[in-house]
Amino acid sequence: FISNPNRGINAGYYPGPATNPSQQTNRLSPPGANAIPFTGYNPNRNDSSRRGLDTQRAHTMYLGSSSDEVALLTACKDNEDFYFIGRTGDGRQTIVESSRFGRMMYRTHLTNHFDSERKMMSVVVDFDGHHFLFVKGADSSILPRLRSGSRRLPHEEFIVQGLEDPLRRGHRTMVFAARLLSDSELGQFADPATRPTMLDSLEEHLTLLGSSAVEDRLQDQLHESLEMLRTAGIPVWVITGDKGDTARNVAVAAGLFDPPPEPVQILRTPADLARLDPTRRGNLIVDGQAVRELLTRGQGAKEFVETALEFRCVVFSRTTPNQKVEILRLVRRAGKV
Repeated sequence: FISNPNRGINAGYYPGPATNPSQQTNRLSPPGANAIPFTGYNPNRNDSSRRGLDTQRAHTMYLGSSSDEVALLTACKDNEDFYFIGRTGDGRQTIVESSRFGRMMYRTHLTNHFDSERKMMSVVVDFDGHHFLFVKGADSSILPRLRSGSRRLPHEEFIVQGLEDPLRRGHRTMVFAARLLSDSELGQFADPATRPTMLDSLEEHLTLLGSSAVEDRLQDQLHESLEMLRTAGIPVWVITGDKGDTARNVAVAAGLFDPPPEPVQILRTPADLARLDPTRRGNLIVDGQAVRELLTRGQGAKEFVETALEFRCVVFSRTTPNQKVEILRLVRRAGKV
């Protein structure tokens, strides 16, 4: 893990187990190849070059709109020996340097940007004469797209198991996957009108590469602030895109939920609404799927808000930005905001 107190975040990298290229074929390589060669690789790179690169790294601080990406680039720079230098003027070439492999250039062909529905993004790049599709995003979006399916490869199972601990700690996790593209597949992107559809269709049959975890540190005096709201009789709701387990652990860390085994009621579908017991004055977790269905039911949505307001604290998980807005509108209509 690396700690970045200026941004209040930690980042960790969870790689798969090391493998011996001479014993296991790289599953992203062309048939018959054991490893993808790295441009600029120099096993005899001298110590003075290493010291110069380390000095440059020590004075580099990344800035960006995404704190997650800043944390991950910093983790790679400080711990994984891959130093992101920047992009060329047209933005098509990405430059990375490593004391082990030297300077490497990646040409970007296309980017399928992240959106809240897909919860993932992908990029098509050229490297050493090969075309790669790299994907990053939520495990719930990417794991079903693995070519191994439910029968994961040993290193993929190792990576998935490594997600359990950061999820318990309430960290935001991402997984990374890739696949090799043929020249003919890349040629299908020539028509801009069909590009988005083609890129979506190629985001399948992936091989899992690794995972990461980012921790958002709680703000100073958050516990005291929340306790003042409770003392004043003001219910606290948390609306997040995190998975249910992550959202619950964040609520515990913030002092909104007591640690397990405190009972928590969970609303996974609208049918569960009839089974909720607000008289227990406990806590409620609402899954994004239930939110999606409830928002399409006028009377059902109103009934849900009236019931949820009886709980001490409500946490919404796996919600999209549009759902967050709709939830706020429902509470406003109820006269509670």
